[in-house]
Amino acid sequence: MSPTPPREADNEMSSESMGETKEHVKSFPAFKSHYSIQRTQIKFLPSTFNINRVYDVYVETLRTTRKEFKSLIRKVIKKIF
Repeated sequence: MSPTPPREADNEMSSESMGETKEHVKSFPAFKSHYSIQRTQIKFLPSTFNINRVYDVYVETLRTTRKEFKSLIRKVIKKIF
């Protein structure tokens, strides 16, 4: 009997979708804060951006490019920023 291939959970993104989402989020202007000297790899969005705005722009991008919508964008954004 052959092993069953791993199955993605319904709420998981494919690696391709995850990569596209990360690239979209990275396309926003980001800067390093002078308050986070010890954690220099962390970048911040401008104060005019927040997770809801980034999400709305992402959803609109998906609509205009007709790509499949995935609900885990918030999780990805929080991991990156």
